Amino acid sequence: MLKRTSDRFSCFPGTESKIWEINGGSGETRPLAGPRSEGQSYWNLANHLYRNDKSMENFILDRVVSEEFARDSYENLLFSLCRFYEMTGRYPEKLTVVGFGFKERRFTDLHRKAVRFPKER
Repeated sequence: MLKRTSDRFSCFPGTESKIWEINGGSGETRPLAGPRSEGQSYWNLANHLYRNDKSMENFILDRVVSEEFARDSYENLLFSLCRFYEMTGRYPEKLTVVGFGFKERRFTDLHRKAVRFPKER
């Protein structure tokens, strides 16, 4: 799990002009993890993995946010757009979803259309 998660964070360098949003449902995903959302636990892990790298630590504190209230993949996308707007005062010009391949069609063909996010962006 830690290896898979750290691989996802390996794409942080070189993205200083972007905002990274980590989302994952509210409530406990595992009882032993305590009362934190999946999104918050991933943010904590990224912060932990890069704690000895000052530039990455600053990047995570300044450019990585979590969204913690979505309950399903549709709300992940919708609430992520809202959270981006909350943080920047505008909607994103481009959207990249990082996740499981089996969910790709769901995001590109269904959820993206439902929130009216242009396909070319």
